[in-house]
Parts: sequence; structure tokens; C-alpha cells
Amino acid sequence: MSVTLAILKRSLIETSRSKTNLLFMILLPLLFTFVLGVAPGLSNATSGVALVNEGSTPVSQAYASALLTHYGQGTRLVAASQYKALLRDQTVSDVILLPPSLTTRALAGRALAITIISAPGTGANGGSAANFTFGLQTAISRWTLAGRETMLAAAHHGASRITQWQAFARGIRQAPPLYNPISVLAQSLFMSHTTSSLTIGQQSVVGFATMFIIFTIFGYSSNLLTEKETGTWSRLKASSASPMAIVTGYGGILFLMGWIQFFVLVLASRLLFGIFVPMSGWMVLIVSLYCLAESGIALCVAGLVKTAQQLSAIGSFVAIITSMLGGAYWSLSLEPVWMQHVGWFVPQSWTIQAFQTLVAGAGSFHSLEWPIAVLFSFAMIFFTAGVAQLRYA
Repeated sequence: MSVTLAILKRSLIETSRSKTNLLFMILLPLLFTFVLGVAPGLSNATSGVALVNEGSTPVSQAYASALLTHYGQGTRLVAASQYKALLRDQTVSDVILLPPSLTTRALAGRALAITIISAPGTGANGGSAANFTFGLQTAISRWTLAGRETMLAAAHHGASRITQWQAFARGIRQAPPLYNPISVLAQSLFMSHTTSSLTIGQQSVVGFATMFIIFTIFGYSSNLLTEKETGTWSRLKASSASPMAIVTGYGGILFLMGWIQFFVLVLASRLLFGIFVPMSGWMVLIVSLYCLAESGIALCVAGLVKTAQQLSAIGSFVAIITSMLGGAYWSLSLEPVWMQHVGWFVPQSWTIQAFQTLVAGAGSFHSLEWPIAVLFSFAMIFFTAGVAQLRYA
């Protein structure tokens, strides 16, 4: 036990004395968080609604025109190929998709299938998702009733099918402006804070925390190679210290530094930017499993490479690529389905999914069972393999 504590103490002292380590663990993550998480919120560019009209009939065009007028300035009509880029860049907060089946279903009096897609961390044009959805449903219902009235009147006078369509569209255009009689606000209560999803700032903090944890852990795993080159590792193995104490010390420092990196970024973001990431026992478990998994990966790689430079290069590659695949930079819902499936195989995606669930207030084993199970598997497989490799190195 004394050997394990000595290794941990020495590593922590070296970290506190290194300005480079402090710079990398504090200033660089905060810079990323500010540029990609805080700065977008300082601009008014992330407002307004984009509308995608996949139909070409007078009826669908009338719905689109009514929506553009209803939401006013900042609303735009875009092609289906453009809206994902607008959401990813935070240029608009919401996209309304009018499907090709809109006209057929409206004329037949059937329920309309309209999709709303929100930008990561925004949602509902700056308001609650429930309020935005309710307002859209109310407006669409009002226009549909007005359109059907004029269509039925035209049909009663023997109008042709095309004329009936035109009458439906005319009814939509002539419907008076709608003022909602009530306002609905949907919130989830969590640790005295109300929130429904990760905001842009929260997405940036937890996303970049998962990425910089990898950088930090791989950075400290390079100390193993340095100590092997200087002979410290050989002297430790030849001493009276038990192999388990040595392994626990070196594996534990990687886990501990990963946790310190996460804690520093979350605390600094709270104090400097006002970005609140709620902490709970479930959050501690998720972060711990993630740090264990990444520590194991770093130990495995450290046992395969020959130099610290190789380890650093591989660590940077792993951190950036897996963070992009895991949704650290943007929501995976904006990516193709195949990329979302690839994200199942990296720890970041499950960690961020768990964060999303916890921030939404659904902190229970039932809601977190899959992230916990997958992260636990990652942690046990990689950390066990890494420690075993370190034990016999």
C-alpha cells in the first residue's frame, strides 16, 4: 500500500510542478469550451426556423407559406439536403419537415405526420420543446380546418379535384392569424435545476471532458515508457514491493488524472461560464467507468509502442477520432445512420448518452442500464488487459 501511495504522490507532485501539464489540463479545455460551447450562445445567429417542404402541390405550398408567415423573421425555406448542415452549424434552432404525403393526408382528413428536428442543445427556437410543438400543432390544425371548409364548399358546387385542391390552399391562406390561448412549459426537475436536454454549453463541457480525459491519460501513460528507459521500472520490479502494488499505483494514477481532468473542466466551466453540469452518484459511476476504460486502452497501447512519441501520436489520434465518432463535437443524431452505429463501439457515445439521460432528470438504473453495462464491459476488458500487460512488462 505504501508503494502505491508513493507512486500516486510522486505523480501528483510532478503534475503540480509542471506548467505544461497545468496549461494542457486547464486552459486548453476551457478554450475549446468557450469557442465551441459559449461563443455560439453569444450570437443571435442561432435563432429562427428552417422549413423543408418535400411536396410540390398547392396545398403543401400553402402550408409552407403559412408557416413562414407564422414564425416571421428568421424563418427560411431550405432544401432537404441543407438542413442538417444548418443544424450542425447552429444557424437555425429548429427544422420543420413537411413530408410528400402531407397533401394526401390533409385532403383525406387523416392525421398529418410532421417532423420537428432541433439543433443540439437548443431546441424549440429558444423555448421549451413542448411549447414549440404545441404551437405548431395548434397552427396546423387551424389551417387544416380552414382548408377543409373551403374544399368541401367547392366540392358541394361540383368543383373538379384540382379546383378542390386550390380551394383547400386558399382556405389556408385566408385563415386569420392564430393566438394561442395558453402557453405550455415542460421542464424536468433535477438537483434544484430545471432542464430538458443538454444545452450547447453542457454538450461542449461533457464532450470535451471525454476527449481531454483521453489526452491526459495517454500523456501520463507515457511516463511508463520514460521510466523504463531511465531504469526506474526495472528497479521497482527488483525491489521488495509487490507487483500488485506497483501495478495498482501506475494504473491508479491514470484513473485519478482522468477524474481530475473531468472535475477541473466541470468546475472551471461552472465558475467562469456559468455552465452547470449536475453531479450525482450515477454521474460519478459513469465517469469512473469511462476513466477506467480509457486507462486500460492507454495501458494496452503503452505496452505495444516503443517510444513516448509514438504513444502520444496514437493517443491524439484515438482522442480526436473516437470523440468525433462518439458525439463529443456534435449530436450523433445529425450524422448518417452508419456513423451512429459505429459510435456504439467507442466509450464516448455511451458516456454522453448517460450524461444526456442524467441531465434530463432520468437518473435510475433502468434508464442507465445500457450505458452502465457497456461502459463496465469496456472498463473490465481494457483495464484488465492493460494491467495484465503492465504486470508482465
